[in-house]
Amino acid sequence: MRHRRHRKSYSMALTAVSASLVAAYLAAPSYWQWHRAEERQQRLEIVQVDTPSGAVDRRLVRELRDATVSSQSAPIIITYHDIGYNESPYTVSPERFATQMQLIHDAGWTTLTIDQLDGWLDGDPLPPHSVLVTFDDGAKGVWRYADPVLERLGMHAAVFLITGFVGTHQPYYMTWDEIGRLHSSGRWDVQAHTHLGHVEVPVDAAGNQAPFLTSLQWLADQSRKETQQEYQRRVLQDLSECKRQFRAHGLPEPSYFAYPFSAHEGESEETEPLQEIVTSLYRMALLDDALEIRTSSSSDVQAGMIQRMDIVAATSTDLLVDKLEQASPIDPKASRPFADPTGWVDGTNNPAPVDLDADTLQINPDPGEEVIRTYAPIRSTMWTDYTIEFDVSGFAPEDWTTAGVTVLKPSRAPFDGNVSQQVDVRIRGNAFGIGRSSKEFADHPLQQENSHHVVIDVTPQQVTVGVDGDTPQVIHLEGNRSRGVGGGVSFWAYRQSEASPPIVFSNLTIR
Repeated sequence: MRHRRHRKSYSMALTAVSASLVAAYLAAPSYWQWHRAEERQQRLEIVQVDTPSGAVDRRLVRELRDATVSSQSAPIIITYHDIGYNESPYTVSPERFATQMQLIHDAGWTTLTIDQLDGWLDGDPLPPHSVLVTFDDGAKGVWRYADPVLERLGMHAAVFLITGFVGTHQPYYMTWDEIGRLHSSGRWDVQAHTHLGHVEVPVDAAGNQAPFLTSLQWLADQSRKETQQEYQRRVLQDLSECKRQFRAHGLPEPSYFAYPFSAHEGESEETEPLQEIVTSLYRMALLDDALEIRTSSSSDVQAGMIQRMDIVAATSTDLLVDKLEQASPIDPKASRPFADPTGWVDGTNNPAPVDLDADTLQINPDPGEEVIRTYAPIRSTMWTDYTIEFDVSGFAPEDWTTAGVTVLKPSRAPFDGNVSQQVDVRIRGNAFGIGRSSKEFADHPLQQENSHHVVIDVTPQQVTVGVDGDTPQVIHLEGNRSRGVGGGVSFWAYRQSEASPPIVFSNLTIR
């Protein structure tokens, strides 16, 4: 009986405890459920992904540590979209992202902030070996996987938000609370990527679609496309609402805007005002490229554009290092173009062979043809202060064979409405001329010689050209904003006839 009483007492006690727990749960369901939900959410959101031991290839670390540097450089910017475990080609796995960031960290590279990008646009040099890490869209993987890695490594990044998507399509997009915590950490800059404009809109009665920002929308209820005025109002409202959302949620107003899909050129004359609308609201707009090596040229900056390179699921760590190395600047004073057969491109920016021999460059076009060779345009895109000196030969009396050198050569052609600051120097046996932005200057006579000695001095304000020690000619530059002048060197030649000798450039120094 005693045993039974103990069991009965134990059972009664257990029942009482259970009843108390149930009563407590029923009395305070919001606290209980909130607490459990918070625990589950924390387990989901804070996932620290450490780089597995030995995952970082020390060879790649050395390569990245040895990448070239220059104070005359454009920012290197890379773009991620999401970090996580899904099948999207734009989603990088947490392990790969952690390895890539660990590699950048171990190689001693600096991750830039938006303040440093501002400073660069104002004329300040960038830290050597630096990269701006950006994320487009505001996916949850930024909070869940990327931020813990950056915290552990002491790194910075910027996220560009589609403000109208924040907190929607859960759990895909971050919430405003998570975004606020990123901003408060000091690790993150938060910038703009439209409000609801990261979509495609119908552009005809058949239902074909095109990007929101670059297309006239089809108005089905009126069986017509919107007018230019309606287009401008729609785009301006979206981009303005994006900025308003930042203020409404206690975040600093964004000064940089990332184009969705990198679509920035309108489909017609009616959508040409897009860039003007964007630059009226934001200091700069950012583009990105999934395939090419990209850094910003002076022509980009004049147009209010900044270039980036996409990092996607298929971007291996080796490929990331290749991208960073190939985008790293060459210092003018350290460059030896005539001893480096790599990095030369033709007039269409495609890789091209060069005839180099004993520190000379020979260009031998077919009769009546012109050949252009540009040295490392991406890596010299922001050269603004250098002097180039060389000899050029291959001239004969009564022969119109011509040699040329271009300085401040942009890595890409200017956007519509913007003027290149490049300066072209044309040399013949008995004269030389200077041209800029397709405007030819008067010829200056020279004594007829087979060879001439040329010195070209470049600063952000002017280009000074001297040939054979004669009085230098000065060309004043007219960049419309800071960083609107910059570029490397091209060599070119025109050969008049089969009997004309090839053009030979020699004794080149750049200082």
